[in-house]
Amino acid sequence: MAIFDDVAAEGVSVEANDGLITVTGAIGTIVVYSATGQAVATAQGDGGVTTIDASNLNGVYIVKANNMKPTKILIK
Repeated sequence: MAIFDDVAAEGVSVEANDGLITVTGAIGTIVVYSATGQAVATAQGDGGVTTIDASNLNGVYIVKANNMKPTKILIK
């Protein structure tokens, strides 16, 4: 289950389900940060659908990429 802050930017969406973070529409490096600011996962977005393994994550995280504002997610 995931709870989102506002959707980051026009054309970009972030979802977290079943141990995956799915980012659609992001271009460039996508970074998932912990609440303390530590980078815990990265992926390369090409403007399509990018998935990031979140099976070992639990709590509040920030997802950020070049063409989007940071988006808070809660992973349970």
